[in-house]
Amino acid sequence: MPFTPTTAVYLCSVPLEKDQKNQLDFASSTAQHLYFSNHIKKSYTSFTYQRKDSVLRVPAEFDELYDCTYVMYQNANFGSKWFYCFVDHMEYVNPNCTNIYLKTDVFQTWMFEAVFGTSFIERQTTKTDRS
Repeated sequence: MPFTPTTAVYLCSVPLEKDQKNQLDFASSTAQHLYFSNHIKKSYTSFTYQRKDSVLRVPAEFDELYDCTYVMYQNANFGSKWFYCFVDHMEYVNPNCTNIYLKTDVFQTWMFEAVFGTSFIERQTTKTDRS
């Protein structure tokens, strides 16, 4: 059966770090997608299926991608879900190919699908040190 590659891949430059100490919060998935779409440096619309936490081979020179720190992709043949990833590191292959190693940002990827149950907060930080 013929297969048409339809995976969209967007390389972005955003202020998020792999340590996940600071994250961005959005009111909706539309606002989230719009934010990352406004920070796209390179885009590709006809890649084959992208696997989770895998290597992404892009037809670009390594030096063109030095400020790309984040990737968003959608495997359109398999659903409308957008996956958000940190660029773990990049590797020069040749003048027309760079390997980008991805690490899924689980916070951004699953932000609107997560369901928080009843919780108990044992300890909180107060605004002041006074009792």
